[in-house]
Amino acid sequence: MAFDALSKIADHQPDIVFVDIMMPRLDGYQTCSLIKHNKVFRQIPVIMLRARNGLFDSGAGPNRRFEH
Repeated sequence: MAFDALSKIADHQPDIVFVDIMMPRLDGYQTCSLIKHNKVFRQIPVIMLRARNGLFDSGAGPNRRFEH
């Protein structure tokens, strides 16, 4: 799923990206990191969602930084 999203980002170059933190194989944090470390895509805002209890994973999210 995340690999498909990365392919779509490359094909369509969206203005904003929404990712689910709990995606299988490559989670939302890893996907965001890949986007932010790519020179072409790093300026795209990434909104991280969580389908379970809220919009942001309160355990790991606030402690992670995705700077380039």
